[in-house]
This record gives sequence, C-alpha cells and structure tokens, in this order.
Amino acid sequence: MTRLDDPIAALATPPGVGGLAVIRVSGSGCIGLIAPRFKSRRPLTEAGSHKVTYGYFLSQSGELLDEVLVTCFKSPKSFTTQDTVEISCHGGPVVVQGILTELVNSGIRLAEPGEFTKRAFLNGRIDLAQAESVADLIHSSGQLSRQAGLFQLGGTYSDRLKKIRRDLLDAIALLELELDFSDEDVEFASRETLERKLSDIAGYLDQLTSTYLTGRFIREGARIVIAGKPNAGKSTLLNLLLGHDRAIVSPLPGTTRDTIEESLTLDGIPFRIIDTAGLRESTDQIEKIGVEKTLENIRRANILIYLFSLNEGLAPAENEFLDQAVSENPELVVLLTGNKSDLVQDHPEAGNRSVLRISALTDSGIEVLKEKIKAVVTRGRSLSEASESVTNTRHYQALSKASDAIKSGRQGVLNGISQDFISSDIRYALGQIAEITGEVTTDDILNHIFANFCIGK
Repeated sequence: MTRLDDPIAALATPPGVGGLAVIRVSGSGCIGLIAPRFKSRRPLTEAGSHKVTYGYFLSQSGELLDEVLVTCFKSPKSFTTQDTVEISCHGGPVVVQGILTELVNSGIRLAEPGEFTKRAFLNGRIDLAQAESVADLIHSSGQLSRQAGLFQLGGTYSDRLKKIRRDLLDAIALLELELDFSDEDVEFASRETLERKLSDIAGYLDQLTSTYLTGRFIREGARIVIAGKPNAGKSTLLNLLLGHDRAIVSPLPGTTRDTIEESLTLDGIPFRIIDTAGLRESTDQIEKIGVEKTLENIRRANILIYLFSLNEGLAPAENEFLDQAVSENPELVVLLTGNKSDLVQDHPEAGNRSVLRISALTDSGIEVLKEKIKAVVTRGRSLSEASESVTNTRHYQALSKASDAIKSGRQGVLNGISQDFISSDIRYALGQIAEITGEVTTDDILNHIFANFCIGK
C-alpha cells in the first residue's frame, strides 16, 4: 500500500527544453535526504521555511550536475502540509533527469499522477472540490474557465455546500431527538420551519444544477455550426468571426464541400466553430458527402447559426429543416441569421423565429451576433456570474440526487410521515453533498479523480 508520508519527487514544470525547470519533492524527511546532494554556504537542514537558497546540486560521487536555487517549505506550511522542497534548475532534459535520478538514488520515489494534490486533500489542506479545481485550472482553455477554476479553488463553492450541510445536520439532529422522545410525543422541529428550510435548500440546489450547462460549455467549449444554402455567405462569416481568412470565399455556389473547424474565443469563452458545405440536393457524390457531414455536425452542435440571404428570404423547406434539427437535438440553440442586410430593408418572414440581420460585406451586425453567441453560454448572466457555475459532471449528478432527496423529505413533511423517513431522505442528501467535498468518499472515486492529473501536481 502506498504511504501518505514517504518522500516523492516529480518535475512540476512541463517536460522539454526550457530556460528553467522546477522539481518538486515532498514527504517526511525529504529535506534531510536532499541535503547531502546540495552544496551551499549553509546546510539545507538549517535553511528557513519559504527561503530560497543558492547552491549546486551534486551526484552521489560528487560530480556537479547543475547550479540551482532550492526553496524549503516546512510542515505544516506547504501545499501538501508535509516538508516540501522545490529545486529550480536549468530546463534541459539531461539536467532534469540527472537530478531526478539522484533523488531516486537517495531514497525518494517518483510521484504518481496528482499525488501532491491528493496528499493536500488527504491531509486536510483542501477539500475534494478544491482538489478537482486544481486540474480544471491547469487545463483551463479560456479566461472564463480559469475564473471558474479559481471560484472552486478559493473555497467559495465549498463554503456554500458546507452551509447547506450544517442546515441539514441541524434538521436531522432535531428530528432524531424527537425519535428519542417518541413516547412523549414531543416536537422539537417545527414542521412549518422544517418544510420552509427544505424548500429553500432544494431551491438553491436546483439553482446550482441549472448552471451546469453553462459550466460544461466553460469547461469543454461549445460547438457552433454555420449552415445554410450554398452562397449564403457562410465562409465569409467564419472569417469575420475568427478575425482572419481561414475559408476560401468565392461567388460560385458550393465552394465549401468539406467542413472547416477552428477554435474561437469570445471574452474568454472557448468555442469550436465549424463551417459546413451548403445544404442542397445534388447529384455530385463529393458534394453529397459534404452535406451528410453538415447534417451530422448539426446533430452534435450546441449552437446553429443558420445563414440565409435576406434578398432571397427563408424558404418554407428551410423552416421545416430547422424544426427537424431541433427535434433531433433538443439542446440545440438556433440563431437564425439573415445576411446581405445591405441589399434589403424589409424584414423577411421566418415563421415564429426572430431573425438577426447582418451584412458580411460591411460587418454590420457581427458584434451583435457575437453577443448572442456568448449569451447562449452565459444564459444572459454576466461573465463573473457565469464563472460561478457547476463545471464538474460528478458534482452535477450528486447535487441533482441531493435535490431530489430534499424534495422527497419536504413532501414527507407536508404529508406528515414519520420522522425516520424524513431523516433518511436528509441523510441521503448529506451523503451526496459530502461526496463532492470529500467528507465521504471511496478509494475508487479518489483514484479516478487523481489519475487524470498531470504528474508533478
């Protein structure tokens, strides 16, 4: 079984050639194990905590390996709460490998993925939600995902869950006290107050779970598909949104026969945007394959920008197509966009759908379209509010189960059922919330979470 205090080491910076690299070591006795390999004016064992010491790292035979800076973080004032040493050396792979080899020869083993953060959690430095946010922060793909990671890492999210937990524990304590005095028919928990409290908690949990769609977009990015008839201006629109020429633009219809996929970031929100082949009946085999790819991408999309020419109007068959697309992908948001507003003044008929007017030629309406795209992700909230979203699928599932249990308990209060049934529902909800913060967990859950971390974190 892996010990929780044996010394471990890993490269904490990305592998490869660089100006600097940082090797992190943590665990009981690690300072004493490193000291014989470190030559400086003062022994490493006498270095103060959080102080940087200049010196040289030597091999077991006394060979100079590198000129380094070493920082000691003495227990409990470190990320893992254990003695920790960070060795800042030159970033060449040979240098890094040489130092790591000497550390292993000194009795320090190589760390497993996420083992430093796992120790921080197990030693009470952070809770499980904060630990998971470390990985989210490292892998953040935009400013908004970074803010979401900091929201969880900072503890605000965990503090809110802990408050819910305290309220539920208070309710259980009173209900179970009633069970102890069941022969005396005493009511310690006012049923009206209990029902109101459970209603408030269920409402807050529902509010949290409602942010998951935004959180998923923040974490994974939303998929945007630009579709429409040939020559509607799709490739021009793609180039405008990206801010550079990516797709070939031609007045000839059917220029785009395959999909073009690119990354797009709007105010820190990551997207994958896909330009597709024009939708029309064709006998050309290559064009038919392109149309099939368009349809498949629409089925997988989160946002569909359906582009049509305002001077031609939207055909009834196109409205039917959009209805079909939404029926096949209920989460799809359609932004019906009329291009070539510079050529017409009238508003076209589009059934019950509103039309956003743009001109790819003059850039008119493009900024409004960008705002509409962002609003799909943020659901109309400000960016700072959107960053306070549930981004983790495991958390979303646990919060949903907790909410259902609380609603069941509330209904039990309204129906006047026995305290032990109400208490059972509340206990189940408590267990689900505790799984998020890590107060109740299993080795399987921990192994799954930390296996997805990078080594050195």
